[in-house]
Amino acid sequence: MYLYAFIDTFNKIVQNSDSHNIMLVFSGYVIERSDADDDLWTTLPDVVTGTKHTVGHLKNGKKYKFRVRAENMYGLSDPIELDKPVLAKNPYG
Repeated sequence: MYLYAFIDTFNKIVQNSDSHNIMLVFSGYVIERSDADDDLWTTLPDVVTGTKHTVGHLKNGKKYKFRVRAENMYGLSDPIELDKPVLAKNPYG
């Protein structure tokens, strides 16, 4: 069974950007996940190039924290964490 959480990575990074005048070419995004009551972050193995991504292998009814890093030829950005934990729900009921 797969449970999903949707993350709009692009909007979160743009809203928190300090460098509006610098043009950066992102090669992708790195998503990290943690249990809501833990600060042990796990990098997801997914390749993320779009502005939305589906995260699988979550436990129904459990809360997770997510943070996103943009990646380009110079490396990874500082992480941007979602404002509050996400409750994993089965999208099929």
